[in-house]
Amino acid sequence: LLDVQRSGRFKKITPVQEVSMIQTLCYLLETQNTPPDTPKDVYELYFVFAAIWAFGGFLFQDQLVDYRVEFSKWWVTEFKHIKFPSQGTIFDYFLDHETRKWLPW
Repeated sequence: LLDVQRSGRFKKITPVQEVSMIQTLCYLLETQNTPPDTPKDVYELYFVFAAIWAFGGFLFQDQLVDYRVEFSKWWVTEFKHIKFPSQGTIFDYFLDHETRKWLPW
């Protein structure tokens, strides 16, 4: 993810340091309050949610390109084992704690 950010492929609203992206990822993971006996695959879903927002939440949208949409397309292509609904972008969904499914905001 850091390599993609370094490439300049996705335009940011404001400059964001790499350490800030990692720190945001950690903060978002801390807020999930997952019990110790949570299965590994569920932890992965929480990590995905946190990573999407930590690395893509600050992307720019102008009149020609919505970089969040571009990031969403890249994410779905790159990480095919995480299934998102086909409508909208990855930013249109949150992980429901009870059903462990992606639901629209």
